[in-house]
Amino acid sequence: MILSRIWIRHYHDASAVFNGNRDQIAANAVKKENYMQKIVLKVDGMSCEHCVKAVTDAVTGISGTADVKVDLKGGTASFSFDPEKTPLENIKAAITEEGFAVA
Repeated sequence: MILSRIWIRHYHDASAVFNGNRDQIAANAVKKENYMQKIVLKVDGMSCEHCVKAVTDAVTGISGTADVKVDLKGGTASFSFDPEKTPLENIKAAITEEGFAVA
């Protein structure tokens, strides 16, 4: 009997904490998603898979970037980024430092 009371009390407390924070967690997720911007850049000078890896590594190595996809045939780099963490100019500069032109 005592064990069941303890379990019910702990379950109730955990449930209250979870339910109280659920709205805040959901709000933070929406807020974070709103900060991420999707962009496609034209990248000139890529000729092989090594170039694709260099551009991919340059972009993924920057804080605030996600979902990086580099298309050799199309000559593009697409990614999401958080402009509050990293300005787009910094990302373009990282690609340029690898030896590619960003249009």
